[in-house]
Amino acid sequence: MAIDTREKILQVAARLFVRQGYTATSVNRIARETGIGKATVYHHFPDKRSIVTALLERNSGRLRGILTDVKTGQDPRRQIESIALAAVRMRSETFDLFQVIRREVPDSRPALHAQLASFLAVYMGQVTKAVGEGVRRKIFRPVDSAQAARALLAMITGLYVQMYLGAGSFPNPEKTLRSMLDIFFRGIEIR
Repeated sequence: MAIDTREKILQVAARLFVRQGYTATSVNRIARETGIGKATVYHHFPDKRSIVTALLERNSGRLRGILTDVKTGQDPRRQIESIALAAVRMRSETFDLFQVIRREVPDSRPALHAQLASFLAVYMGQVTKAVGEGVRRKIFRPVDSAQAARALLAMITGLYVQMYLGAGSFPNPEKTLRSMLDIFFRGIEIR
């Protein structure tokens, strides 16, 4: 299936923004790397800033789609694993781009914060629901499902902070997440 022109522009722009920065990336360069004319870029996007907006919207839509596609009938443990892994994968894919946008695109923080708030609302709802279902089905011990969701979010956020402090070079975040999920599900006490 061929990638449509708009999506190809977004892919190339994201790659260029990460590689050389938002400020140093021109619409000319995006057009050249995409293999189209500058006018075609402007046909899809009125300016470079609108490309950033489209990248943020695309990411937000993908993330919401991934989180809402988690099957509510499946095992609550698998639901939580799916949600957490999807969040870490998306964050790993977009980490560098978000850092560039945050640093270089004027007035981008409200959009980034709105995207994060939207993700957190869906995430908290999904994990809270899965934990509640696990408690109801006696898979998990009786806990406050919203507090359990917050605890897992704190663990995942800590992983993001480690990735950020490590300049994005965090080794194998999925493996680390799987270990964190094991601790989340089992605790650390010997029973």
